[in-house]
Formats: sequence, structure tokens, C-alpha cells
Amino acid sequence: MARKEKLMNLLVEAAKREKEFVNTLTAGERAASGTSDNWSAKDLIAHCAFWKQRRVAEIPQVLQGGTPILFDDFDHENDRIFQEHCDLSWEEVMALSYSALHLLIMQLQGMSEADLNHPWQDDRPIWRTVVGNGYSHPMTHMAEHYQQKGDMARADELTVLLRQPLAELDASPDWQGTVKYNTACRLSLLGEKEAAIAELRDALALMPALVEWSQQDSDLDPLREEAAFQALYED
Repeated sequence: MARKEKLMNLLVEAAKREKEFVNTLTAGERAASGTSDNWSAKDLIAHCAFWKQRRVAEIPQVLQGGTPILFDDFDHENDRIFQEHCDLSWEEVMALSYSALHLLIMQLQGMSEADLNHPWQDDRPIWRTVVGNGYSHPMTHMAEHYQQKGDMARADELTVLLRQPLAELDASPDWQGTVKYNTACRLSLLGEKEAAIAELRDALALMPALVEWSQQDSDLDPLREEAAFQALYED
């Protein structure tokens, strides 16, 4: 299967999982108001939709020689996004989400393989930002939400879907290392320490550039007292 078809399938899968996510919400969860430090389910959907919209707008500019907008402080930008969308109704948020996904899918359909491999930020190909904002980003946020509400079965299910389907997109050590590193972070937050350390070990071997960041990444904090984790950094 060509990468473009795999990407399309992943976007559709993310949309399916978002629909399931919304359907699992109780009346109280639907009515909940979030804060910039503690998003409601509605805030989460609006946040992910916004980033899909932004990529849809930026990809044509990058293909024409422009550069994507870079942020020194994503927390500040995400707070701005929250403030901009927090008063929207559920109907408005779901319309925003549907529109963002539809536009991203239409854009992907019109892209060639050369377009998908065109350099994005740090010379990484555009296809990575398509799958990142269209699939990995929303799936990760939904998994975190399930985890926070104690629905570990659904959190684990999405964590699995953030592994193999992504690994199949590209065989390069850089991408394989990135997928394994992100998997390690998810497993760490789920409390699956042994599995997280195993994934992290493979990730750092494939992509040594991640070593420095991994030593300060808060997602890996649950692992830091483990002897097996500390052994990863012994010379």
C-alpha cells in the first residue's frame, strides 16, 4: 500500500475514534467547562481541529517555498487557542472539527508523492505533519483523556494504534526512533514502566539525537528512579 493511501486510512481512523470518543461522554462531561490548564472534552476537540486547520493553511505555502510558523512557546499558543474557542457550543466545535478534517483529506488527495516528501520543518517531509496533526495529535489527546477518567482499556487501545500503524509509514531509523520514543512516553504515562523502558532503549539506539531531550522530558519522569532507565545513560 502506498504511503498516501496509508495516510488517508489513518485520517479516517482518527475521525472514527473521535466520534467514538464523543459518544462515550456523559452529560456532565459534555457540559463541563475547562480551563487553560485543564481542558474539557470540548476544548480538546477544538484544539485538535485548530491545528489541523493551521496545517491545511500552511502546507500550500510551504510547497511554494514558504516556511511554517514557528513557536518559541507552545504553551502560550495553546492557551491562546483555548481562549479563542472555549465559548463555542458543541455544535460549533463539531462543525469545526468536521471541516478541518474534510479540508485535510481533500488536500491530501490532491498531493503527489513529491509533495508529501517536500521538506517541512528541520527538513522533515510534509507527510509527517499530515499524520502528526491529523492522526497522532488527536489520538494522543484522546488517550490521555481516557486515562485521566480511569478508562484504561480505551487508553491502552489508542496507545496500540499509535504504534504499529505509524511504524508502517516509513522504515528510516529516524522515523522508527520517533515512533518508539513517542510510544515510550505514552507507556510511561500509563504506568507500564518495563515496556516503556524497552521502547525507549530502542528509540535512543535508532535516534541518538533524542538522548538529551529524553533526560528532561516530563513524560518520562515516572521512569527516572528505575535502575533500568538510569542504565540507558551510563557510558
